[in-house]
Amino acid sequence: MGRKMRKVIGCLMAVLCAGVGGYLASGGGEDDRSEAWCRWHLEVIQAQLTDLKTLLVEYRNAHGRYPTNDEGLAVLDNFDARFVVRCPRALPSRDLPPLHALFSTYRGKVREWLSEFRREHGRAPRNQEELEEAGPGLLLETPGIADPNDLIQIELAIGKGDKLFLLSPAGVLSPWQVPYVYENRKGLDPKLFADSPANRDPKGRYSVRVHDGIYVYSVGGELYVQDERQLWWERTRPRLVGVALLAAAVALAVFVVRGKAIVLGLLAVAGPGALGFAVGTGHYLTCYIMSPLFYRRNSQMVARQKELLGKYRDRGVITRATYDRAMSAIERGAASQPATADGNSP
Repeated sequence: MGRKMRKVIGCLMAVLCAGVGGYLASGGGEDDRSEAWCRWHLEVIQAQLTDLKTLLVEYRNAHGRYPTNDEGLAVLDNFDARFVVRCPRALPSRDLPPLHALFSTYRGKVREWLSEFRREHGRAPRNQEELEEAGPGLLLETPGIADPNDLIQIELAIGKGDKLFLLSPAGVLSPWQVPYVYENRKGLDPKLFADSPANRDPKGRYSVRVHDGIYVYSVGGELYVQDERQLWWERTRPRLVGVALLAAAVALAVFVVRGKAIVLGLLAVAGPGALGFAVGTGHYLTCYIMSPLFYRRNSQMVARQKELLGKYRDRGVITRATYDRAMSAIERGAASQPATADGNSP
């Protein structure tokens, strides 16, 4: 093979590497909406954790202590409003349980509606009627449903920052209908909490440190942080390959086209690289089908929560009765009880 032919082949390889590298470096064919979806879930969790921290500090100021591990978040008595609502088991138009439909609009609308109601009335909504007044179409209406078995009752609370909370005998539930985990480590051996998820969250993505030894966290939030990291790496890996290919294209161009022609060689590589980058930027493939916010409760999330609570029970951090309440909330969720005609659960 002659020298000229080797140069031609080298140039073609450099151009090919530049085009493919530019395409991959731009994230071509990738869709980061799944990663964004994890972040949106975590934003709601972080907002609720911030409000729970405020509620716990106010509870300590009022009672002189933080709740015990057995009391947990169930003893919080300083929500701005707390009431029971009645709603259909599912929404015929969307086939969604009303809780999931409610939180599907949480990020963009619910807090806005609640804040507007507070500005107009100087307080948070105090009952279902006022909640529906605050947000028309808040998906809690029950038109045309006469059979009480077609209704469920849900206990809601509104926090200081106009966050909406689901309540149960086990305490405050995350929008996945899994209890937030409360830890009061004061006076206890730190080894009892050695495997606590809060210890692995220095940035506060899914947990909050209320005070020395006082933590609240979401097991579901921890799993979403893990998913977000995995998705980020899956999205970043081809970009790194693209950058490596661009570097290889430049090195190959410099090696093949020497002397005064190096500038022309680099320009020849830059063209395909820029073209590949432009094509990759403008051409995304849908790789994730979004479902409503908090619609699916991951089985791994439930298993992880049960595992942690089982360890706390076995180590004496919580009693068997507290463990049973938490298990009941996990299994049935906040919306499991059918509402009777007088609004009480059977």
